[in-house]
Amino acid sequence: MATAHQGLNNYDSANFYYEKYYLSEKKSVNIYPRAYTFQGVNKSNQKNYNEALILFNKTISTDKNIGEAYYYKAETLVKINQLDSAKLNYLKSLDLVNRNYKDRDPYNEKFLEIYKTEIEEKLNNLNKKFQN
Repeated sequence: MATAHQGLNNYDSANFYYEKYYLSEKKSVNIYPRAYTFQGVNKSNQKNYNEALILFNKTISTDKNIGEAYYYKAETLVKINQLDSAKLNYLKSLDLVNRNYKDRDPYNEKFLEIYKTEIEEKLNNLNKKFQN
């Protein structure tokens, strides 16, 4: 439900359903770690960058092999001009994608799916900023 609202840019409703989901789980280990990343992107879209970073870090602390968490963390770090940290997170995301640690479905595009070429493009753009 939360991702449906997020996809429609109903960010407040999405946050409501993310929080409802977290509260519905009796044990935090049962929470789908990517949900934190999804909500982090939602928070970043609302310009709540610190909250977004907390959520990305929560994903990473739960599972260090979720490339999307590093990618969207990097995207948020770029928005707040923390370019060195952003580059490190893009590189970690690229490494995980190269090692097949990304959410994928061969038949359907996944929600907030990331692609190797997309990460490489972001890194190239960052490198150009560093050169200027």
